[in-house]
Parts: sequence; C-alpha cells; structure tokens
Amino acid sequence: MQINTSITSAIQPDLSKAEIVLPSGLIGLKEYKHFQLIADQNSYPFVVMRNLGDDPVEFVTVVPTGLVPDYRIEISDADAAELEIASPEENPLVLNIAIVYSLEPQKVTINLIAPVIINRATGIGKQVVIENYSWYSSDYPLIAAED
Repeated sequence: MQINTSITSAIQPDLSKAEIVLPSGLIGLKEYKHFQLIADQNSYPFVVMRNLGDDPVEFVTVVPTGLVPDYRIEISDADAAELEIASPEENPLVLNIAIVYSLEPQKVTINLIAPVIINRATGIGKQVVIENYSWYSSDYPLIAAED
C-alpha cells in the first residue's frame, strides 16, 4: 500500500495527548509499547512520543507533511493488515523519529526509512521499514545546508 504524506492531514485534535500502542514496540526497543503523543500548535510539526512505562523515555518525532517533498511510503500488505488500514484514504498518522546530534537545529535529521505509522481510528501503531526504503535516507536533514 502506498501512502502519500503530502496529502495526509496533520495531527488531529483527538490524537493530541492521546495514548497509542505499538504492540511490537520500536525497532531495537521492543519493550517500549505504550506511548502518549504530545503535540501542540507551538511545536508543530514536532510531536513527542512519551513512553508510559516505568522508563521515562521520550522520542521527538516529526509529521513529514509539508517538510519532505513527495514523501510516498510503501508498506507491506502484512503491515497494513496488522494496522487494520485497508486503504490510504483512511489517513494513517505518519511520524518520523528525529535524531538530534546537538543543540544546533541545522543538524537535526529524521529517519524516513522507518516511520511510525498509526491507525487514527484505533490508536494502534507500528514502526515499519518501508518497502521503498532505497528511495530515502535514515538521516534526512530537516534544514537544507544552503539554508
């Protein structure tokens, strides 16, 4: 299934400060499964995924809509079925995990290869390695070098 992030809508009010579940956890961090999304207009397009477990870990994520031109991700039929997403029109929430190397904003990158995809209706999500991973980078700069 192909999801065109340039036409998916941003955070919906019903998901701001909502709990989500990633039954498989994050890639390399299987123990982190229950999160709260924290988003507000002042920090958009950044959304914090806060672990609700005993370990107080937070991940900064980015809604790619409008930031990554022509970002079209392809997920496997198995991932789409697991997320109960039958078509792109169901408008899943796509979050890319940010990598912060320093306090310099020009060095912040996002992982375009392994987004977290969330079914907005159920709150169930999964971090997936997209089928078309060779088109994108795991280290995409948020601010272009010429900026």
